[in-house]
Amino acid sequence: MVRKEFWGGPLKDQINIDELAELFDLPPSDDVIESNINYISEAYMSEGGENEKAEMEAQDEIYNKWHDAVEYAATQLFERHGLTLKENRHPPKRRAYEYRVIPMKSWEDAAGAIMETINGVGYFEFNSLREFLDSGPYTAKQAVLSHLHWIKDRPKVYGDTSAQRYYDHSWR
Repeated sequence: MVRKEFWGGPLKDQINIDELAELFDLPPSDDVIESNINYISEAYMSEGGENEKAEMEAQDEIYNKWHDAVEYAATQLFERHGLTLKENRHPPKRRAYEYRVIPMKSWEDAAGAIMETINGVGYFEFNSLREFLDSGPYTAKQAVLSHLHWIKDRPKVYGDTSAQRYYDHSWR
């Protein structure tokens, strides 16, 4: 489920791994686990494991691969917009579920990069960062958080690698 905070409600600089998958049109973890569980649990069973334990280990392995692939794809596209994802790990040894969206340089720099992607898609045209911010009106941070959904369109505009290709590559 996409957080309404990014598209019409109060803005937050938090996003979780499931929302990242949805933002980039990547498959949800449940679908990936379901489509792969038989194959992997059979591998664990052939090593002499218990059925229930083998299934849990298989689910963990699939989830971890899915998580890493989604995180990798999101990180690549966020960085091209001057943004990074800072992990909120609880407890520290587990994979992060939630992330903070933070600018690499500044919110203005990130807003400018997102504005360029929006301009490239062609539905809107902003002649300057000021014009983009005035369209809200937004602060630079609000503009970024309100327009995160445009990040997935950068590959179409600039011929970059898509989130799906990053995701697929990470699975190899």
